[in-house]
Amino acid sequence: MLMPPQPTSTEMSPNTSQSPSTTSTLRLTPPSTTNSIRSLDYTPTETLELIHLRLLHHWTVSTCIEICKCPKTLWIWQEAFPQMGFRYPFVLHALLGLAALHIAYQSPAERKQRWLDGMYHHGEALAGFQKQISNITADNSEALFTWSMCNVLYVLAMSNPLQEAVDGVPSISTLSRNDKVLGAEWIPMMRGMNAVLEPTHNFIRFGRMKFIMSLGNWDEIDPGQDSCGSEDDYFCRVRDTWSDSNQSEVYEKALHILRKCRLYSLQFQNMDPKMRDDWGYNKEWAGPLIFIHFASDSYFLLLKERQPPALVLFSLFGALLHGVDSYWFLRGWGKAIVEVIADVLGGYWKQWLSWPLQVVQN
Repeated sequence: MLMPPQPTSTEMSPNTSQSPSTTSTLRLTPPSTTNSIRSLDYTPTETLELIHLRLLHHWTVSTCIEICKCPKTLWIWQEAFPQMGFRYPFVLHALLGLAALHIAYQSPAERKQRWLDGMYHHGEALAGFQKQISNITADNSEALFTWSMCNVLYVLAMSNPLQEAVDGVPSISTLSRNDKVLGAEWIPMMRGMNAVLEPTHNFIRFGRMKFIMSLGNWDEIDPGQDSCGSEDDYFCRVRDTWSDSNQSEVYEKALHILRKCRLYSLQFQNMDPKMRDDWGYNKEWAGPLIFIHFASDSYFLLLKERQPPALVLFSLFGALLHGVDSYWFLRGWGKAIVEVIADVLGGYWKQWLSWPLQVVQN
């Protein structure tokens, strides 16, 4: 179990390395009190590794800020999640794992070691989560929800299509690149959040997590009334790909959700900066990912079967995802999705892929 640092009067030597190894530890008792503690037959139960402090510090001052660019809800990621982690170590491991991957993304010189740190902490987080998920209560529901969100971000960051293999680090997947990019792993992972959300929803919907659970005006958006312009025309044009299909209803519902996702994301581009800061709900990177949550099982089965209309629709999702490419854990995903689909479908289908390809290549 990782515990939060306790106040200490011990001063670090000026010669202490600024880049501690994972084996460096910090004594939690000053030398002046060592003898008195021994007289009490006290044995500390934990050692605090400096790398853990570094990762937690990085989470607080950098990683969480790069994930949540909404001042109104930043406190949840920056303060509430670490506090929760001190009570539920599997949450703390999830945060440290993400922080490690973020450092690996920022610092190529540290990439291998931080990558290994990230894998270790994710493994610890997963083991702790699996123990808790068998007994969901009002007490642990926030922690389970938090871990589930962090796990989605971890999978997206770890499977990033722009990442080259790290020497000496075993692959986490045996799938082909196309299968990984088209969601063979990360789509079930994201949709699996429903298994956590459904039993915990009533516990957390009125608490502090409601600020990051809410989708704001999502239910009010009507593509039939609000859509206009050439972009929506591109979306509607893909209907031609399923005109003779017996799955047209499935595709039509998926298209409706994608058009809503586009409008939901678009509003933040035209919003007054102050209003953007005051917007307390998920925004920007949540916009495209809503599609993964709300599209039907029937649609994702057709996508898994590589049905052309399903792939064409998914290319629109890729184009929307490319719009939030500035987020480090999403970097390259949208472009990779569209380009893989173009390669899988071949030349005949390019007429319906022209807009997504234009978006990701500009």
